[in-house]
Amino acid sequence: MFTHRSIAEQLVKTFSGLKVNEIQWRGNPLEHTLNNGKPRIKRAKWLPEKEVDIVYIYSDTYVDVNNPQPVNADFFTAIRAKIDYEHNWLMCTQQTKEKLEAMKFKNIRIVESTIKG
Repeated sequence: MFTHRSIAEQLVKTFSGLKVNEIQWRGNPLEHTLNNGKPRIKRAKWLPEKEVDIVYIYSDTYVDVNNPQPVNADFFTAIRAKIDYEHNWLMCTQQTKEKLEAMKFKNIRIVESTIKG
């Protein structure tokens, strides 16, 4: 997952098994030339206004795809239920899980996350 460095640092502090990796930036040829190969006169509209410090965050948990064994994680997933479907709403820590359960929402259930491969 690509994210801002500050967000990645907070996630690594909060959850175990996460690693941060630097990104190698390469110049985009469309930054200086148009699709037809002619030089670009004005700045491209799709370029960001300012540079951002983005890193790649990943899990260092190894899952053997030939023989996947479920791996318990130290975070929980809050699942929001609608009338006809459910979807993962957010990931949370034990402390947040307890606070959400104390609020007794009717349409949210919190389950322990398991990495299944």
